[in-house]
Amino acid sequence: MRRQGARRIIDYTSTPLTDAALDSPVDLLLNLVPIGAAEATTLPGLVRPGGHIVSIATPIPSDTDRSVTSQHMVARNDVAQLSELIALVERGAMTIDVTETRPLEELAEVHRSSEVGGVRGKVLLVP
Repeated sequence: MRRQGARRIIDYTSTPLTDAALDSPVDLLLNLVPIGAAEATTLPGLVRPGGHIVSIATPIPSDTDRSVTSQHMVARNDVAQLSELIALVERGAMTIDVTETRPLEELAEVHRSSEVGGVRGKVLLVP
């Protein structure tokens, strides 16, 4: 995340985001892990007015009074969009951080590890 420009990263496994001592509200909050609905409603308060929240796990509500917008991103199978992403990677305009390569036979083990928070980054499964 630092290579992508993040100045502050909070490790959810050791510090709940809502307990993190933020010096000031953030411009962008990127949520990558599932959280409960109660915690999700507190996250807009960590973002400066006019800021943004992007979540790939739990939908986070927007705060229209403070102009904090929220977007919930989900994967979908779109061939044209995937082709654009491949072109970005091939040009070097986008990188994918693969933290581990495992044989396809270990898929179930990778899933089990992911379910308990043991996977960080992308795991590449190979035949």
